[in-house]
Amino acid sequence: RKRHNCKPRDILPPRLYRKAIVVVVDMCGFSGYVRATEDEQIIRDNLTAFYSRARYEITNSGGLLIQFVGDEVIAVFGIPDRSPEDGQAALRTAERLLQIGMSVTSEWQRQINLIQPVKGFHLGINIGDLQMVSLRPFSRTQMGVVGDNINTAARLMSMAGPNKIVIS
Repeated sequence: RKRHNCKPRDILPPRLYRKAIVVVVDMCGFSGYVRATEDEQIIRDNLTAFYSRARYEITNSGGLLIQFVGDEVIAVFGIPDRSPEDGQAALRTAERLLQIGMSVTSEWQRQINLIQPVKGFHLGINIGDLQMVSLRPFSRTQMGVVGDNINTAARLMSMAGPNKIVIS
């Protein structure tokens, strides 16, 4: 805000953002981990570890955390300002998220008795246009994004194997 000398309301205006980089990451075998976990606190602790570490990595790499949906996270790079480094920042973040995935699922595996066939996360990255929209009329405190590239990134993620990244 200070760098661009703008008012708080002008930081992330609702509009079309071109060439935004979407990163979608998901835990591999999440349902199996949940089914094999007898103590619900273990589920909460491991998800909290995932959420906090992913949030830290995304925001400190210059990304915008859009949302967590269960064991999935959506992040965007290149909003509100694009820079030539956005692609590299998104890829570095994706690689770090894979490391976080291995750490979280390995720790979870240590806390349960049934060996899980997969560990880690899988990721999809796509570049395209996004619409930033207010989720409440006249409000900037709750914003959302919509765009085909979110769906494409999610489909790419589902094609990626454990600890793999698929990029369009």
